Amino acid sequence: MKKMTVFYIFAALFFIVGAAFHVLPSEGPKVTLYSDIIAVIAAALPVIAFFYVFSYFEKGSKKVILLTFTVGLFLWLLGEVMWLYYEGLMEIDAFPSAADFFWVLGYPTVLAALILQYRTVKVRLETLYVVGISAVILIGGLVVGILLGYPIAVYEEFTVLEKVVSMFYPIADLFLLYTALLITGLYWAGKLGYAWLLIAVGIIFYAVGDLWFAYLEWKEIYPVVWWHPVDFAWIIGDLLVFLGAVKYRISFEELV
Repeated sequence: MKKMTVFYIFAALFFIVGAAFHVLPSEGPKVTLYSDIIAVIAAALPVIAFFYVFSYFEKGSKKVILLTFTVGLFLWLLGEVMWLYYEGLMEIDAFPSAADFFWVLGYPTVLAALILQYRTVKVRLETLYVVGISAVILIGGLVVGILLGYPIAVYEEFTVLEKVVSMFYPIADLFLLYTALLITGLYWAGKLGYAWLLIAVGIIFYAVGDLWFAYLEWKEIYPVVWWHPVDFAWIIGDLLVFLGAVKYRISFEELV
């Protein structure tokens, strides 16, 4: 059995078990607690995987980039831990809270790692690819702004902080996705292309989850349910980034 097959099976089983803990128990605070614990474990997987990749390199720019990526993911993990504390243990509305401080701080860190990774590759992307990706991201941003950004901006029940935080995540996700797709294009012809594609698709699921959550908060749906399918979007995102990091390490081992 190939190395990656084991990790694919692990990720599938993790998702199935996690979904069961969401769906099978009767509604109640324990379901929320289970959901938040699973989210913390899922968020820990990419951190562990990127540290696993980081440990492969002895020195150089790649080690710095991977460390930066790991730190950013660790900040997101701290955000999940804080969310678990507020929502799962204290049973209070966790948005916005200290959890958002760590999540927001993690975005520029991860973006910095992606930009550094992009700049280390001395390959010129085809203009058509760059224009195409740019157009998709721009159109996506406009759609999000019109359908969700403006309604949230004029929603009187939200504080200024809630409005800013609600829209920060989807916008920041677009920057991450744009850079990750550019990196995927750089590596696509080689062994690392698939690894970066997994990471990019994981970021897409992060963006879907963040957009969905912003909509649910705007409609005041999320705070009154024990769990919501939006949680699965983030879990899938974590699992894909985890698999991408593992694939990255295995691909490098095969190159030497």
